[in-house]
Amino acid sequence: RHPARCRRGGGHRQAAQAGRNGGIPVIVVHLTCREGCDVIMEARRRGQKVYAETCPQYLLMDDSLYGLTGMEGAKYVCAPPLRKPEDSQCLWRALADGTIQTVSTDHCSFTTAQKALGKDDFTKIPGGMPGVETRGALLYTYGVDAGRITRERMCQLLSENPAKLYGMYPKRESLPLEATRISLSCVPV
Repeated sequence: RHPARCRRGGGHRQAAQAGRNGGIPVIVVHLTCREGCDVIMEARRRGQKVYAETCPQYLLMDDSLYGLTGMEGAKYVCAPPLRKPEDSQCLWRALADGTIQTVSTDHCSFTTAQKALGKDDFTKIPGGMPGVETRGALLYTYGVDAGRITRERMCQLLSENPAKLYGMYPKRESLPLEATRISLSCVPV
């Protein structure tokens, strides 16, 4: 497992440095920890455009799952790895205050049999977790219903902000009619 301090010194800092050197906006993906949030905020204070994304597993799970018996812990192997509960709490605050702009997933799922490939060597456990089909429901249940974020913030995180970051906002009218119908979803309130 990669300690959070390595993430601070590694990927987050390298991404922020790349933007600093090139003067271009940077998107840090799979933000997992407080240290990463700190690096992003430092870069923003220097005037850099740094955006951040996290995933549902970093909001809702922690590294205690790796201690489950047998191969149960293997189900939760992903990259970067799960962090401490206090990191999850920090990420929820960062969602609410705008430090993090999007919640996404790379939906890299494996069966229990595939995860068992690492039974005798944990380095052979395929890293990844599902998430695309549950991302919205999880964010609503544990974010909106739990009072951590507003409905409006949830919509920004899942739709508006990604559209802005990837140059699709407010160009909805440029999408084919079929795509606009597909992009709508209903959430019971």
